[in-house]
Parts: sequence; C-alpha cells; structure tokens
Amino acid sequence: TFTNDTAFGEDRFVIHFESGVGLPEGMLAEANSYDAFYSRGTINLIFQEDNFTPTSGGLYTLQGKLVNQFEVNDANTSITLPEIATGIYLLSIDNDINGARKIYINK
Repeated sequence: TFTNDTAFGEDRFVIHFESGVGLPEGMLAEANSYDAFYSRGTINLIFQEDNFTPTSGGLYTLQGKLVNQFEVNDANTSITLPEIATGIYLLSIDNDINGARKIYINK
C-alpha cells in the first residue's frame, strides 16, 4: 500500500509492504549463493557453494518469454547468448529458492 500522510512534511511518502518481499541472499540456508554478470556475449555464473549441484536455468524477457535455456554443470559456468537486445532480463536457476534475478545486458 502507499500512504500519503501530510502530517510528516516532505518525508510524508511511506511505502508499506503487507507481506515479505524476499530476503537477501544468504539469509536462507537452502538459497543458492552465486554471482551473475554479462560480458562480451556471455552470461557468467560463479557459485560460491562448497557443495555445488549441477542444475539448469533460463533467461527470460520481463514479459516471461524464454530467450535461452541452459545447463549449469560447473561452479564457474559461461553461457553464450544468441543475438539479444540490450535490456533487463530475468535469470532463473532451477534450484534457486530465491527466484529469478534481474540481469542487465548491454550490447
């Protein structure tokens, strides 16, 4: 919900979340801990887990269209992308209970 409380002067705009909006990575024991970045036509994934388990994932547009599906067989994995437009995409790793992450791709 959004509250505009004029009693608080210039700091009157307050955003309230009625339910949890997620926890930072590492706060859930089952959550994946990994970094993802785009460079020179590839998405690079670096997992920090001691007990890395191979998985799969996908890259999606913000509208939910699958752009690329891939396998992650190593803790340090590079995924070559097809021609893709500059923009913000969702990166989903199948066994990540935190859900998809946003990744910015700049060509």
